[in-house]
Amino acid sequence: MNSNIPIKLSADIQSLASSLTESLSENLVSVVLYGGMVKNDFIKETDRVKMMIVLKEVTISCLDKISEALISTKRARQIQLLTLTTSDLNTSTDVFPIKFLDMQQDYEVLSGDDVVKELEVGRDNLRFRC
Repeated sequence: MNSNIPIKLSADIQSLASSLTESLSENLVSVVLYGGMVKNDFIKETDRVKMMIVLKEVTISCLDKISEALISTKRARQIQLLTLTTSDLNTSTDVFPIKFLDMQQDYEVLSGDDVVKELEVGRDNLRFRC
């Protein structure tokens, strides 16, 4: 993890990732940290934490487990979760090409598979969004 993240914040992020991994078990594909926490040199204790949770299938039960894990952390208000399935992820790059290209440049897999590395973002979609 980025060594510039304050120790207490880093521990809380790791704790949330572990809790998600444990509670979602078989349905979890990946937990990814992205954005400023990964790419910035100066990070404050109160900065936003952007995490992507990729699931095999999104169910009410899974969303309840994510909610429980998030509520149990004292940083719930500063964590921004993007929750989707592998299929959703692969079909969202045309709608959010800038977001996913930015994510590919700076991210860290906290648990599970590296689902960001192989994302294909079409240049036509990028040009259209720009």
